[in-house]
Amino acid sequence: MTSRDPQEPPFWVYLLALVPPVVACTIAIFQPYVDPSVLFRDPLVVAEDAASRGECCHAYYGLFSQLGGLVWMGGAFVAVFAAAILRKRGAVANDWQFMLAAGALSALLAADDVFQGHDVIYIKLFGIPEIVSVGIYASLAAAYLFRFRRQILESGPGLLAISLAAFACSVVTDLIVPPSFVWHRIAEDGAKLIGIFCWTVFHGHSAWLLLEKRQSRGLDAGQAGGSRRSA
Repeated sequence: MTSRDPQEPPFWVYLLALVPPVVACTIAIFQPYVDPSVLFRDPLVVAEDAASRGECCHAYYGLFSQLGGLVWMGGAFVAVFAAAILRKRGAVANDWQFMLAAGALSALLAADDVFQGHDVIYIKLFGIPEIVSVGIYASLAAAYLFRFRRQILESGPGLLAISLAAFACSVVTDLIVPPSFVWHRIAEDGAKLIGIFCWTVFHGHSAWLLLEKRQSRGLDAGQAGGSRRSA
C-alpha cells in the first residue's frame, strides 16, 4: 500500500456516522409528546416562542440542535489535536494543515450554528443577508475541498460526500421551502444533523489514518536505521 492508496472507511464507520442521526430523527418524528420542531430548532428560539404563549421552559428544547453543536465542536477538537500531534511528529505539512483547516472550519460552522450566526447575528448586527453568509461559508468549504483534495481522496471521500449532500439539502430547504410547510423544520435540521455526524466521523477517520501513516513511517525509519547500524 502506498501513501496515495484510498482508504475508504469500513462499513462500521458508516454506521457510526449515519445510525445516530437517523435514529434521532426517527424518534423526533414518531414520539407522541412534543412537536418535533421543538427538538430541532435553536433552544432560545423555542423558549421565546413558548414564553409568548406562557409555556416556557423545558430541558428538551432544542435537544438535537444542541447535540449537533456538541458533535461539531468535538470533531473540531479532534482535528486540531491531531494536527498538533502530526506536526510534532514531523508529518508532511499538507497532512497536519489538512487537519488544522478541518478543525478551524468545523469550529467556525459550529459557532455559527450554536450562536445563530447567519440566522440572527450577521443580519441584525452587520446587516449581512443570510444568502451572503451562506455563500461565504460555501466558498470557504470549496476552498478547503480544493486545497486538500489529495488528502480527502486518500481518506476515502464517501462520508464527506454524504455530509455535503446533506448540508446542501438543509440549505436549499432553508432558503427555498416555505416555513409553513409541515416538514420544513425536520427536513432542514434533520439533514443538517446527518451532515454534522458524517462530517465529524469523516475527519475523525482521516485523523486516525494520518496518525497511523505517520507512526508506520516512523517505525520503518527506525528499522532502516537499525539495519544500517548493524551492517
